[in-house]
Amino acid sequence: MTIHELLHLTYFRGGNLELARKALRIQAFSLGWRRRIEERLTKLEEAAG
Repeated sequence: MTIHELLHLTYFRGGNLELARKALRIQAFSLGWRRRIEERLTKLEEAAG
């Protein structure tokens, strides 16, 4: 995952469920980043219905 992909996902309403899931598999992210990604994934899953 690139920094560009991560920033797009967390700050610019990235709509990619697979990218969010991929990001959560990266163990090196801090708790703060993981929370942001989890929040984004939850919103994406709710929108996908």
